[in-house]
Amino acid sequence: MGHIVQRLVRNAIMQAVNQVIQKKTQQEAAKFGNEWKGSFHCLVSGYYSGMTVKYLMLPFAVFCILCAIGSGIAGGLTYSIWFLVIAVVCLVTRSYGMKMMRVIIYWDNGMAFYDKDGNELVQLPRTAIEQMTVKNGKITIPWEGKEYKIIRNPFDNEKEVREMLNFYSTENSKWIAR
Repeated sequence: MGHIVQRLVRNAIMQAVNQVIQKKTQQEAAKFGNEWKGSFHCLVSGYYSGMTVKYLMLPFAVFCILCAIGSGIAGGLTYSIWFLVIAVVCLVTRSYGMKMMRVIIYWDNGMAFYDKDGNELVQLPRTAIEQMTVKNGKITIPWEGKEYKIIRNPFDNEKEVREMLNFYSTENSKWIAR
């Protein structure tokens, strides 16, 4: 039963994300005009892990803070400190996990990375994409001294990542298998 509920929630979230991505893609295509030629495709990197962290860590941090207050009142200073440390770790993890969420829009001549708020982080040309490496469930694209990563998650975006790899290179099937 829990698996069915999880699937329904995931499908609802995915549908909402797809609508946002389509809207953002249309806006960007209109903004860049002829520079964005061909078909557009989207994928999400780190979205579900980021959403999980976003919605689970905050209530857990609040719970730990309440436990710290209760322990402090009861005289357990050591436990109170531990609960506060756990709450801080939860809040830091939440912040970091949400920063890892990326929306990637790709087309024939390039790729653009967006953060969770829809702000463009970088636009990569096809030459940078051709230098990508696939290792340990991550795709790394070097560009101008930085590395841009796409996280491959078999539960979330593996199908979309495989489609992207097929889109950019049919002769380089080693990317797809890893």
